[in-house]
Amino acid sequence: MSSNGSSAVSPKATTLQRVGVGLLAPLLFALGGCAHKIEVQQGNVVTQEQLQQLQQGMSKDEVITVFGSPLLQDPFHPNRWDYQFSLAHGGKSGERSDRYGLTLLFQENRVSEIITKGKIPLSADTIVR
Repeated sequence: MSSNGSSAVSPKATTLQRVGVGLLAPLLFALGGCAHKIEVQQGNVVTQEQLQQLQQGMSKDEVITVFGSPLLQDPFHPNRWDYQFSLAHGGKSGERSDRYGLTLLFQENRVSEIITKGKIPLSADTIVR
């Protein structure tokens, strides 16, 4: 303490603090970039195992039992259900995205047409992560 009752900070301590902050800031910034390399999964997982259970003529309730509720139900096209899935990998430089989907068309509340898009995985365990 100095003679007037306040504590004095030595110039050496101030320099060490500045150097510490100067070294720590870039490290935190670099590590912060790692947080952007996450996987983002959206939509309904549809697998070949599920597709094997799907048959033309199934009711909407039977389809929901196998696949769950569809991701998209267009109010202007109530006879069309869309099951879409996407999985985004990595950050800006190494980004990759897997997308696939299933569209079901109904006539008189029964499956009349089955349309697949993309490479649908064999099972949920085989989804590339």
